[in-house]
Amino acid sequence: MKNSTLKLKVFALILSGLFLVSCQPEVIEPNNQISTPIQWQSLLAVQAGNYISYSAAETCLGDPISVVFNNGYNNGCGNIQIQMSTDGGVTWVQVASGTPVNGTLTYTFTPSAAGSYLFRGKWNATGGPSCSATGSNINFPNGTATFPALVNNNCCQLNFIGDAISCDETREAVYTFTSEEDMDYIKIQGGLTNFTGGDAVVTVTGGNLNISQWTPGGSSNRVIKVEGSVQSCEEITIHITWNSTNNGGIITGSWSVKDDQGTEVAPSIEGLECQ
Repeated sequence: MKNSTLKLKVFALILSGLFLVSCQPEVIEPNNQISTPIQWQSLLAVQAGNYISYSAAETCLGDPISVVFNNGYNNGCGNIQIQMSTDGGVTWVQVASGTPVNGTLTYTFTPSAAGSYLFRGKWNATGGPSCSATGSNINFPNGTATFPALVNNNCCQLNFIGDAISCDETREAVYTFTSEEDMDYIKIQGGLTNFTGGDAVVTVTGGNLNISQWTPGGSSNRVIKVEGSVQSCEEITIHITWNSTNNGGIITGSWSVKDDQGTEVAPSIEGLECQ
């Protein structure tokens, strides 16, 4: 009888052990390897979607921007293509193609106009150094996909200022102009008061501009004209030095900026005076 009881106890202990083992949760070892690009993409908050990221999601006109496609495989084979759309995804133009470096291909450009730019990309295991067992091809998203936009703003502001630097016998003044938009023609014109001596030395930086100067009606004053084309956000600097024996405080006449219709595009600047 005692032997039977002992056997029953042993059997019960064995069953209990089996039950405990079967109820233990499965232990999953940590794994830092991400098996698919989709998993990789979900971990990147900065990723703009569809494997595309921007060096900045919002830029100013004239600033370069980098667009990166990352296939998530960290490889150097196959072929990546990057396409751009400027009409909301209706039409797409290929802007970059090449073999990835550490899984990425970068396209850097400077937007020519303000607006929204969309990008998408794909990766094929062929089309470059052959890939084997690296992962599935990544195709362009379908037409119903939402593409995060790169927004390019016209951040520049219309600006026309003048500064009198020197009012001694050797005089110096600087005028600076910036346009909000491209202009095929502008005319920046003004005078120098009580001028004596030879031509003023006029140096212009920026734009595609020609310089001319003359004395009106045989007077001792002098008129300076700068005319040509400028691009949006481009700073135009007109640096002028000249000689004068006049002791008056105001060293220039009024200066203006006009378009091809003769309309002022910025408020004119009255005569400059050293402070």
